[in-house]
Amino acid sequence: MTMAEAQKSNARRYDLDWVRVIAMLMLLLFHSGRFFDFDPWHLKNVETGLAFAAYNHFFNYWGMQLFFLVAGAAVWFSLGTRKTGPFVKERVLRILVPLLFGILLVVPPQVYLERIYEGQFSGSFFQFYPHFFEGTYSGSYAGSGNFSWHHLWFLAYLFTFTLLALPLFLWLRRPSGEKA
Repeated sequence: MTMAEAQKSNARRYDLDWVRVIAMLMLLLFHSGRFFDFDPWHLKNVETGLAFAAYNHFFNYWGMQLFFLVAGAAVWFSLGTRKTGPFVKERVLRILVPLLFGILLVVPPQVYLERIYEGQFSGSFFQFYPHFFEGTYSGSYAGSGNFSWHHLWFLAYLFTFTLLALPLFLWLRRPSGEKA
């Protein structure tokens, strides 16, 4: 099957699925290791480990680029089977809705635990939740603001990059773009 035939077919790209699965497992190990590496993070364990630090240092250089590469390939193949309007609608439902859900329900417990760990809050999570919306998380791990997207930054960037690159992807899918 030629590249053009593969692009026009609705065949599932299992190779990309496997790259995504392996990358997700590596990302899970990366985030789990953040508790034990040497770099600052939201919560840290007293004991650290050289293996976690080495792995995280290695993953830091190319891990997220791999996710953006796979996402770009997914955009390319997705635009081969649908029009722009439905594609953008799907991106809103598959990226922005989970981002909002995560910001409202997944991130607040993380910030709560961080504030408890740093001694910046005492009380229950339900007492903390209204304070989550006070101020913007400053970026330092012991910042004063609470509202954040934490690890969900990737979804916000992915959505933004997808929309910014959409005209380029659409042009490349045209005959004039294929010649370039």
